[in-house]
Amino acid sequence: MRFLTWCGRNDTMRIRPLVNSAAAFGIPVEPVICDGLLDKIQSLSRYLETICDNELVICTDGYDCLYVNGPSEIESRILQFAECVVFSAQSTAEHHLGCAVEICHSKYPEGSYPILNSGVIAGRCLHVKKMLSEIRSWNISVVEQEFRSGFGLIGFVNDQTLFGKYMAAYSEIVAVDINARLSWTSA
Repeated sequence: MRFLTWCGRNDTMRIRPLVNSAAAFGIPVEPVICDGLLDKIQSLSRYLETICDNELVICTDGYDCLYVNGPSEIESRILQFAECVVFSAQSTAEHHLGCAVEICHSKYPEGSYPILNSGVIAGRCLHVKKMLSEIRSWNISVVEQEFRSGFGLIGFVNDQTLFGKYMAAYSEIVAVDINARLSWTSA
């Protein structure tokens, strides 16, 4: 199992809360250097090329996530999901297209945190790589036009928009951790 975190090149202080929470549970965190929100997809894709396809990967945002469990508990919780890729959750729909919000609400009608949040992505490396590969094949300008034409809610197009669009297309293989059992995110 590999624990990764996105962060900028000189963000030692900004990722300290995440690193400290990980250390409290004996979690070694590997930084994935990222140059912005949309670079999260490209930088993670490159990094995952160095990891075995069957390895379980947990990638967290370095700035607004904390670990609340140790590795064995996190692994157990990820493996309880039937879906291949698991995301963290939030209560409100920011940066999402309407189709993503509709899928989240229909899949999790009782959830207090039914909306996909990209602060945590977990799954077997192969499944995460497949998702990232498909997203990288999209024309981001078309997604931005879709967002601006009224299919987006509030915010702006970023990685979360793209992950939500992917979930809308593949809801049978993407789950949202509606009970925040994997990690805590500020959203």
